[in-house]
Amino acid sequence: MIMNLLAGFKMRPKSAQAYYYRGVVNKTTGKLDAAVEDYNKVLNLTDDETLLSKAKYELGALKNPRSSNIKRC
Repeated sequence: MIMNLLAGFKMRPKSAQAYYYRGVVNKTTGKLDAAVEDYNKVLNLTDDETLLSKAKYELGALKNPRSSNIKRC
């Protein structure tokens, strides 16, 4: 999956969807600051309501870890 994601960035460096999924990977691997950067990039790159909603949800969860199961390392 990560190789596909990296290939996606090479082919479409301004792909909001690629940034969203990289944010998911970063969040999952504990790179929370990088995840926040990726989700913010999504907000700047797209007007797709579904993708915007997902990115905003993830940002909210990262900013308020008590409301989710996210633990900062």
